[in-house]
Amino acid sequence: MSRMTRLIAFGTLATVALATVSSAQTTTGQTTTGQTTTAQTTAPIFNMKGTWTGMGEAIMDGAPMFHPQGATGEKPAGDYRMRDVPFTYKIDGQDGLRFWGKVSTDVVKNERLIGSLSHNGKTIYMAGKVGLLDGEVIDANTIEMCYRHVDATSALVNCKIMKRQQ
Repeated sequence: MSRMTRLIAFGTLATVALATVSSAQTTTGQTTTGQTTTAQTTAPIFNMKGTWTGMGEAIMDGAPMFHPQGATGEKPAGDYRMRDVPFTYKIDGQDGLRFWGKVSTDVVKNERLIGSLSHNGKTIYMAGKVGLLDGEVIDANTIEMCYRHVDATSALVNCKIMKRQQ
């Protein structure tokens, strides 16, 4: 097969593949359990709505918003501080993969929390007022979330298991 014939064949295959992808329609439906599905997502979309609670295990430098100097339960860790703190996520709404709500602790109440699930149905990404969270769906009522924050005056990492309240 000549080089020109191979190029034409490759171009034809690429055009057919692109046309197939371009003409694919995404349809949205609901399963009997109320989870939304799309044609391009193989797994049902995880339902984030509800109230989630868990105990965060934080280590920090400086005084980030959720962990001010001298906060209850603070412990030294060399030049840094550790603190265990209860968290509540109240997820009020969800549209497909995107969701929104509020986060509260013993120090801060009802701060912005927005997020999205990945298309794999297992990975969670969120943004709060000053930091980012990455997480994973463990089961229908359990998620693991890790928060990271860095600025000129503070740094923080905080991971927690969150349980949906029934």
